[in-house]
Amino acid sequence: MAIFRALLWLWLVRTFASAETWHCPTGYCLERVYLGDIASSYICSRHSKARPDLCAVETRRCVCDGYTKFGDYDSDTWTNETLSNGTAITCNIDGYGGGPDPAIGRLKMCTCRPEGEAEQTEIQEPDYQPVAVVNAATTPSTITDFESMGYNMSSEVACVHWHLLLTVPAVVSSLILEVHVRLAGDLALAQFLNDSSPEFLNVTMGETTVCVIRLDYPGTGMNAKSIFDRTDNLDMDEMKRSTVEVIRPFSAAIALGLSLITFEPDDLPENPELTTTSTTISDELTSEISTAVLLSHFRFGWLTVWLAPCLQALLS
Repeated sequence: MAIFRALLWLWLVRTFASAETWHCPTGYCLERVYLGDIASSYICSRHSKARPDLCAVETRRCVCDGYTKFGDYDSDTWTNETLSNGTAITCNIDGYGGGPDPAIGRLKMCTCRPEGEAEQTEIQEPDYQPVAVVNAATTPSTITDFESMGYNMSSEVACVHWHLLLTVPAVVSSLILEVHVRLAGDLALAQFLNDSSPEFLNVTMGETTVCVIRLDYPGTGMNAKSIFDRTDNLDMDEMKRSTVEVIRPFSAAIALGLSLITFEPDDLPENPELTTTSTTISDELTSEISTAVLLSHFRFGWLTVWLAPCLQALLS
């Protein structure tokens, strides 16, 4: 009976509690720092792209309005930059003049640098801001204050920065480079999450490689919280198979290396606030939780009066 009452209490709070919307500054996405479905489990973040100039992997098509070149990031050997007017170019040596291969035996890329923009030399540190929570108690002046700080209060944030962890065995660590992980991941996730416009922003290589991936769901009706619900239920083994199959036509060796990598979701601690709340509910569920405290979560006028005796009876 106690378990039933606990589930009922949680369902009522989740169903009838005042609706919240979460907002971030323009250009920021939601990033999870704690487990739990409350705003304090998240932050607004902005990450720069690790390779903003990357245009295409070898044999694919690069559409560039600016300066483009073909070569290898690891050895830093490239063809000369050429100016393109937005015409699609096949990312191979023939597409770049048919000269000598700049990096024989390596998986190569094509880059694109907008005209008048300097080449990026370093990756900017991520920027973090708190999540703006709007509910029935939020005053217009508070909303105005957030807007003055650059928060987009007209719509709930609908993009996330998701962390994917990769365990790279030492035997393939010299073979698998950051750019390979990101390219393979971009191609595989585009198929695996075909409505989310996935983009690998940053890859920190190491024994445990951390990938920061941006997922967008514009115009789908999904909010950021529901996006995390979806990523939490991804089949990591199937994602790895997709990644290996996508990269195999470009490099059998890199595909083999990727097949030895372990894919895992980010291992986050539970939100301390959520832990405290859960303990209180489970230990002192019945008489210690008064009807008045419970109803303070609800803001639905006359319905509160009608529900009060029912809730009192159920919790007594």
